[in-house]
Parts: sequence; C-alpha cells; structure tokens
Amino acid sequence: MGTDPAHWEILRRESIFVEPPIFHIERQRCRQMESGQEGNFYVIVCPEWVQIVPVMTDGRLVLVRQFRFGSRQISLETPGGTVEPGESIESAARRELREETGFAAALLRPLAVLRPNPAIQDNRLHIILAEGCEMVGEQQPDPFEEISVVLLPPDEVYGQIRSGKIDHALAVAALLLARPFL
Repeated sequence: MGTDPAHWEILRRESIFVEPPIFHIERQRCRQMESGQEGNFYVIVCPEWVQIVPVMTDGRLVLVRQFRFGSRQISLETPGGTVEPGESIESAARRELREETGFAAALLRPLAVLRPNPAIQDNRLHIILAEGCEMVGEQQPDPFEEISVVLLPPDEVYGQIRSGKIDHALAVAALLLARPFL
C-alpha cells in the first residue's frame, strides 16, 4: 500500500475561544515535517472524559435521560462526564456515577480508552464498566443538569441501539464494548 502520512509540527498556538471548564478552541499553525507545507488548524482542547456502563446486581443497566443542547433532544445514554484536574479516572467515574444516578459500584473495570473525534479534539474518553451497582442516595447533578434515571435489561438497551433510540455515539461505543461482560 502507501507510505504513512508525515507528521505535522506545531509552530504556534493561539486560544481563540475559551469556555472553562468544558473546552477552549485553539488555532494551531502547523508545518508538515517532510514538505514544509504550513497551514492553520483548529483544535477543540477538552479535558479527559469518562463514560460509565453501570450494571446492577440484578443485571439491569443504569442509564440516564437528559436534554442535549447540540441535538435539541432528550437523549438516553450512559452516565459520564469530565475528569477534574488532578482527579484519577477511577475517582471521576465513581463521582459521575454517584452524581448523575445516585448509584455506587462495587467494582470498576476499565474497558477502553478512545479518542472521541481526533480530527478536531485532543482529549480521550475512558470507558468504564461499573459492576455491582446499587442505589446509595439521591442524585447530585450539576447546576444545569436535569437527569432522570432509567433501569433497563441489556436486551432492551441493545434493541434501542439497533432502532436508533439510543444514538449518542460515545454511549453506544461504551455499551458495545461492555456487551461481552453482561
């Protein structure tokens, strides 16, 4: 086949939009290492994320339903969120699970680390299987989160993926990676 593409080096970075703590947008002036060709590229700089697939002791999955501003629709998905500065992936997964659902897990199992959109984002997504989940208290959502908890058997969840009712790509990836463990 062909040769691998050449790498590009960053000559300079400029923040052109900042919205902490979710993301900021950088304009990066880059040069292709072999040809010397230069261009501007735009990167969404984001923190690491976690996506959790919570499984109750009876085998049901704990999902969340919430309004998403990008799609302007209610989305059924797995709980998740950003990793805070200095926070471990495990701590972030436990915190997001507890805040969004009121559940805690007996065991966390890392399944994969993915890049949500490497064309324009610099971050990684950590997919975590949370086993032995039980309700331990009330939800503690962030100020602008309005989340309802939905408990479903795996067959129904995967049927909703096939029908398009669950269409959040990161949640679908997490659920498909978790399937062999259910």
